[in-house]
Amino acid sequence: FSQFHDIAFSLALNLVSSGENDPRAPIQHSYNMLKELKRCGVAGELVTFTGEGHGISKDENFLYMYYRIEEFLCKQFGMELFDAGEDTKKFEQNTATVKWSAEYAKTEDGAV
Repeated sequence: FSQFHDIAFSLALNLVSSGENDPRAPIQHSYNMLKELKRCGVAGELVTFTGEGHGISKDENFLYMYYRIEEFLCKQFGMELFDAGEDTKKFEQNTATVKWSAEYAKTEDGAV
């Protein structure tokens, strides 16, 4: 099953995460998803992780991803994000890169 094929029917904001070294779902699939979201006028966020594969294994990346999920859901439901305070230091060394469909659509050749 792939959401990519039904993207035109999606009206909700999408959060996509991907490891840049994922052998099962290559990073280009995520870039294509973001590009298609943009084409269909659907907002989306892509969070990629350098040095990660199919899943997140580094603690700082794992914690950061769950922080991004919480932030994403709070925005969607109009809720205030919990202030993690000092706990954010636990994921300061994350390897994440965040891109929005409205701002970014990477092509096969790497051009933006």
